[in-house]
Amino acid sequence: MDSMSQRDRLRTVFEIGERSLTLVSRQIVEEDGYAVERLQFLTADGEAVRGVLTRPIAPRRRPALLYIHAHGARYDIGADELLYGRPALLGPLGPEFARLGFVTLMIEMPAFGTRAEPSESARAKASLWHGRSLAGQMVAEQQAAFEWLAARDDVIAHRVGVFGLSMGATLGYWLAAVEPSVACVAHLCCYADFETLIESGAHDLHGIYLVPGDLPTTVQSATYQIAAQESIGVKWDATLKMSGSDAQAAYTPRIQIAAAAGSTYVYNGSNAKAMYTMRKEANAQGLDSVTIWACSLACYTTDFLATGGADVEGTYVWMQFVPFEEASSNPEAQAYVDSVGGLGEVDSFGAQAWQAAVLFKQVVDEIVAADGPNAITRAAILEGLANTQDFDANGFMAPKDLRGFSDCFAVMQVQDNQFVRVYPEEAATFDCGEDNLVVSTIDPAVEAAKIA
Repeated sequence: MDSMSQRDRLRTVFEIGERSLTLVSRQIVEEDGYAVERLQFLTADGEAVRGVLTRPIAPRRRPALLYIHAHGARYDIGADELLYGRPALLGPLGPEFARLGFVTLMIEMPAFGTRAEPSESARAKASLWHGRSLAGQMVAEQQAAFEWLAARDDVIAHRVGVFGLSMGATLGYWLAAVEPSVACVAHLCCYADFETLIESGAHDLHGIYLVPGDLPTTVQSATYQIAAQESIGVKWDATLKMSGSDAQAAYTPRIQIAAAAGSTYVYNGSNAKAMYTMRKEANAQGLDSVTIWACSLACYTTDFLATGGADVEGTYVWMQFVPFEEASSNPEAQAYVDSVGGLGEVDSFGAQAWQAAVLFKQVVDEIVAADGPNAITRAAILEGLANTQDFDANGFMAPKDLRGFSDCFAVMQVQDNQFVRVYPEEAATFDCGEDNLVVSTIDPAVEAAKIA
């Protein structure tokens, strides 16, 4: 099949030309060094579509960007992403693009912002009943917005690109496939492998976050994870507070909530007992919709395997140090395992304590090497810690500065009552990169107050 016939086929699938946008109102205000246009369009069906445009104040023809907003299960944001950003971004990009000389347009997609009702699910189902798709509507509306933007008097028509984050990135690539006038495409965090996404069930992740509820500070500690996972597309059916000492009976209503929602994902931010008890109750009630059970490092213990037994099969655990099962690949990891009496006695928190001791020894050794043993003081140790960068406990853990969070991780899974590495596949390695981190800007006290 040649490229032209493929494009024609895609244009039909994505309903190109069938989703016109007509501008009905425009309000212009000048901000600090740039102009904002608040736009109102109407679709051919009469639905109002909000648009926001940023541009330099000085009038002349300029290159332009169609900026397609993200999903992130934040149906409330929509086109506000252009001016106010979202948790996954360090700040809003609309003003920055204007200061760089671009005219930038963002329209609100169906199910988001002022178009949040009907919901995404309702719209998708209604489209299918009519032999169409919600994705097709989204791409077609973006193509109409692209044409409107390129036709503006202040835009150089052959220099209009497309930019997007997450869902916006994906739609941007699809738009470029059906609209030959797109000059370029740029993205942040675009899905690369849809088949793997669908096979794993991650394309429809929605579920339960188990919040450690025994102390106000532990509840607050969960809010960052909740917000971060939301920003990359996880929809929470419920965020449930629990005590680390709850008996299995306390999990009955929690599993009922998951069953009623058809949850596909459960993430445990509490202790190991919370996870294996949740899984035992899920099996007792026959909950089978969950495709991913995931846990923090708290579940990486021999007790989790021993007490959880067959009920915890398939549980994923993410971590940032060399797994105990691979200790032979690293002398420091092996030293820890040997010191506590072998694999039957290891503990994830014990490993972190060992790594902290390695750090202390490293700083003290550096002080002694530089100025002798009499130079060991509290102030000198604190200064040494402050100057430590890319610490890796002699290769036992992924390198990181002492402040902030490492962008490295590995994933283990319980298979046949053992922890088995599943990603990356090579032993004693990690996936490291800035894209692994999500920035969440929240007030933990405020967010914690929203958790039941």
